[in-house]
Amino acid sequence: MEQQQDDIRGAIEALLNIAAQAAEMQVTEEGREAVYAILNLVAEHFDIAVDEVVEEELDDGSIHITFKTAEPAAPQRSRAKLTVIQGSLLDNSEPDEDDQLH
Repeated sequence: MEQQQDDIRGAIEALLNIAAQAAEMQVTEEGREAVYAILNLVAEHFDIAVDEVVEEELDDGSIHITFKTAEPAAPQRSRAKLTVIQGSLLDNSEPDEDDQLH
């Protein structure tokens, strides 16, 4: 049972990292922040640490990259009831309010 939980946690971490890449592709700062807010909420719920990339330009023009880790809050013990929606709006249907975050 513990191995299965570790596998699921690993899968959630992978999905959060994929979604973080999608956040960086958002056209607006507000869109990017909205996606990161969702990711941070999920990471907190599953007690997953969040690392932030910090880029610093040095005097010589080079970039120094460090990772800043925010420790997760106390884990939530209730099981989430989740829904995955597969597919796209390529069928020319009208997007609803939730589609604005994607």
